Amino acid sequence: MIKKISTVVAIILVIVIATFSLAATFSPVGRAHPASLGGRVSGSIVYDDVATIPMPLEGALVTVGNRVVIRATTTDSLGHYSFANLRTGRYKVSFSKDGYETVTRTVRLKKGSNTINVILKCYREEGEFGRR
Repeated sequence: MIKKISTVVAIILVIVIATFSLAATFSPVGRAHPASLGGRVSGSIVYDDVATIPMPLEGALVTVGNRVVIRATTTDSLGHYSFANLRTGRYKVSFSKDGYETVTRTVRLKKGSNTINVILKCYREEGEFGRR
């Protein structure tokens, strides 16, 4: 019963975070001039631990790179990150923090907004991830 409740709460949290990410994406504040607008990657990271429901993960390292560009940032207190003015094309986006699994995604960046939300699992004993 508790597992079902935590799963439902996790799904609701991911939907809420995605909704806020989309709202921020369409906000006119801070938008670049259309002539200089490239691709943008943004999203949220939450963590999943047996003792809690998924919560925003502050201070996670997010890197985005291809053969020419490598950029890095950390997530804020709400687990959000953002990279603006990237050229379109293929990139690897990596999400990591000590004590949590590392997740890497390969994406084809399009002009405009590209959202990637991730759940990192808490590292357990001897290489285990997630719930016990």
